[in-house]
Amino acid sequence: MQKIWKNDPKSYGLAPKMKDSFAQLRMAEGVGGRFCAVTTWPDSVSLKEYVRAMTPEEKDDVLPLIVVQVISALKYLELISLVHDDINPENIMIRNDRITGMPEVIITDLHWVANSCAGYKPVEDYNLANWMGFDNQTVGLPSAVYSLSC
Repeated sequence: MQKIWKNDPKSYGLAPKMKDSFAQLRMAEGVGGRFCAVTTWPDSVSLKEYVRAMTPEEKDDVLPLIVVQVISALKYLELISLVHDDINPENIMIRNDRITGMPEVIITDLHWVANSCAGYKPVEDYNLANWMGFDNQTVGLPSAVYSLSC
């Protein structure tokens, strides 16, 4: 997780604000042979909760903005040789920017982030069960990320 914050997104052609798209590590230490990490992020709701009460038209307005941010965040991870192996609507947190009101993405569950020189896998290698039932369709975000990385 420290790798996310130690690298400079600008060196990869990304805005420095990219780091704000991830939960922040507050404390980490070994506990009884295991490693315990405490992360925090701003007040937000899961993507699943965020879109629950929206009409299809409202979703059409906001989901492209959200997907672009998620893909950018996952691309940043890949550029620093990390991958998030369980991205899903429960660990994509959304908050509205206080000034613009636009949705902002925060990726959580960073314990699923691992080193990877190979990048993201093809969609058939992912467990898409978390995406089933999300608007009664399978959302292919891992597939989209994979296709961008080829």
